[in-house]
Amino acid sequence: MQRHWTLAAVLMLAASACTGSTTSPPSTAQSANVASTTTTLPTAAAAPGPESSDPSLPDPMDVAEQGWGTIAGFNRRDLDESDLASIDSRLRSVMGTIIEGISYTGLEPDEGGALVIGLSMSPAVFLQGDPFLAPGLAGSLAAPFANVEDVTVEGAAAYRVFLGDSWWYFWASNTHLYAMIGSEPETETALAATIAGANDPYRWQSGDCLWFGTGQDTAMPFAPFGRSHLVKCAGPHTHEVIYASTTGYGPEDDYPGEAFSTEVERSCGLAFRDYVGVDWSDSKATAVRYLPDLTEWDEGDRYIACVAELSDPTGGATRLTGTLEGLGEASLIERSAGDCHIATLNADPVDCSLTHTAQFIGYLEDATPPGTPYPGSAELFEREQPACDALVEEFSIVLEKDGARISAHVVPPSVVEWEDDLRRYRCFAFAVDAEGRRLEVSGSFDGEWAIVRFSADDLTAEALSSRVADHF
Repeated sequence: MQRHWTLAAVLMLAASACTGSTTSPPSTAQSANVASTTTTLPTAAAAPGPESSDPSLPDPMDVAEQGWGTIAGFNRRDLDESDLASIDSRLRSVMGTIIEGISYTGLEPDEGGALVIGLSMSPAVFLQGDPFLAPGLAGSLAAPFANVEDVTVEGAAAYRVFLGDSWWYFWASNTHLYAMIGSEPETETALAATIAGANDPYRWQSGDCLWFGTGQDTAMPFAPFGRSHLVKCAGPHTHEVIYASTTGYGPEDDYPGEAFSTEVERSCGLAFRDYVGVDWSDSKATAVRYLPDLTEWDEGDRYIACVAELSDPTGGATRLTGTLEGLGEASLIERSAGDCHIATLNADPVDCSLTHTAQFIGYLEDATPPGTPYPGSAELFEREQPACDALVEEFSIVLEKDGARISAHVVPPSVVEWEDDLRRYRCFAFAVDAEGRRLEVSGSFDGEWAIVRFSADDLTAEALSSRVADHF
């Protein structure tokens, strides 16, 4: 329930947040697109398109329309503007930030009954496949969240809320968000038919290439599904799928927890080293590791995927025209104590006089004997964090100023490095506010440094943790 509340708050915040935030949706999500046989919502001015040589990001209107599968027991029909007026007004606040495109349809039961209004929605890219999207949106519309009811429809987790004079049922697939609006029991029956007839989304495969835009505009889905961002590898792209598989666990197996995360990290790490030629810890090529969380596991998801990108120093990915395969030592970062990084740790350093978020302090090593089993990243982090704290305190002249403090962060060796008997830890420092959010600063921590943007009055500070895919 706590995560439900959290996402509901995020959804409501995103609907009104300024677009300058480093954690805001990409620029392509700032306008809304609606597909309907009779009416559309007003849209904001379209953002400038990519360079002519680059692929176009998919039209959210087309993506939403493609979400419809077979809906047995119902006939689809056109809708009048009067059917949609109250729906449009409720959804307007989240259009363009949470929902990018909507396809409406009228659903008439074959055996007679009240009309159901069906919505197939294309969420913002970074929310596609997020298991908390449906309850979060329901909660943001219900206000308060306690009005949302958890229900099981066609064996899937769904959510409903009574708004105005209608029931709204929500369900999210790995690529789309659906809503059915109307009277009982027709609305729940329509959602059951929609779930049963939904198109099975394509799961990314090894060798696929993807285009998600570049730099800070890069956003990727919560889960590795969908065809809308697939492009030819011979042309421009931002990501390369280097490993994809299903787990060896059966449908009745309990979620394996940390052991599963380590297993996927190992598979992904080995695939990255075989593909790029070096370990990802000090490479400008990085990896996004995909695996189901507990909620997805309970829904039956058993996917694994590893997607490589070349880090942009300002965050996100860079445009690729070749391939990351065999890049090898050309991708390595030569780290030196005092190096500053703008937004990602796996990119070339910048002059510390420029606005940045992180500073590399140095390497640490421990004397754990060769052959010792990998204890897990959490244990390694706790083991070496005190040494990183001490190194940061020794390096820094002023540890606190203007309500901010310098915080140490240790990056342990990956499971692949550990099993190769490499015991090197990387120690970084950030300036953070009282809530632990990273601040943008200028200057070096071993001299004069200043806050450029402070989270108390500016949304450009970045949360230390991310609940989307893991980056390495």
